[in-house]
Amino acid sequence: MNQRYTSLMIITILMSLVLVGLSLAIAYARGAFDDRVEMRFETDSGSGLFQGMKITYRGFDIGRLETLELLNTGVVVGEITVKKSEARFLRVGSYLKISKEKIVTSELVLQDVDYSKPTYAGGEKISLVRGDVTDDVTKRLDPILDRVTLLLEQIADPTNGLQATLKAASSAMVETGATLKVTRALLSDLSEATKSLPLAINDTRLIMQKLGPVTEQTGETLKALVGTINQTTTAMNTTNTFIKNLDDPEKGIRATLRETSTTLKQTQSVLKGVDATVKDFREAPVIRWMMPKGSPNDQTQ
Repeated sequence: MNQRYTSLMIITILMSLVLVGLSLAIAYARGAFDDRVEMRFETDSGSGLFQGMKITYRGFDIGRLETLELLNTGVVVGEITVKKSEARFLRVGSYLKISKEKIVTSELVLQDVDYSKPTYAGGEKISLVRGDVTDDVTKRLDPILDRVTLLLEQIADPTNGLQATLKAASSAMVETGATLKVTRALLSDLSEATKSLPLAINDTRLIMQKLGPVTEQTGETLKALVGTINQTTTAMNTTNTFIKNLDDPEKGIRATLRETSTTLKQTQSVLKGVDATVKDFREAPVIRWMMPKGSPNDQTQ
């Protein structure tokens, strides 16, 4: 238990140190530890003023309104502090003015800084000027009026203004009406086509029924045609084989013709030899003696 309590105390102390460090860092960043120059102003009313009010010069934060006090004489005294590094802008003749340019808050703005004049000394009094309410309202209304004027010019523009937009919208409406008419006509035609669709389906069914036998017969014809084609293919293959055999240089018709021609030549040579032998045999003396020449009567016979 004591160990847990000790851990909680350590964590609490560390968190406190972190918060203090962050606070000091923020204060340092805001210039809380910078040297400052103190001045004061007097006014007849504290309206629009509050403690901690910013003092700016050309948009830069240079100081704060530290205190406001109402004296017995009815005068309101305010004390301001300005960073010492920014005190060079506090020139003699310059003054503070309550600015209400921001909608939420107001601030004190250093005005009319003349760098040729000396700076204020610490503790001196600086003037406070309140802006005219009319000027303030005018400054706020000028941007609004400018925007309204620009809007009116855009509306009156003959090319891109309201009138031109209305004309374009009217043309678009006319075109939309024409498109709707065409769409209505198409829908009516589609409705008629939808009504006649069952009749077309019935006619198609009757035609398909009549085409049924023709389709069957056509299928049988195609089967027979396939068989004929197969037979033709077989015959063509056989013919092709025969033609290839005829063209065979060793066993084809050309080789057969060459062998036949050679045989005929050999036969002719043999016949010539036989003829020469017979002739020699007839001319032999013994054959002539044994076979005398025939009589003229025999020759005439």
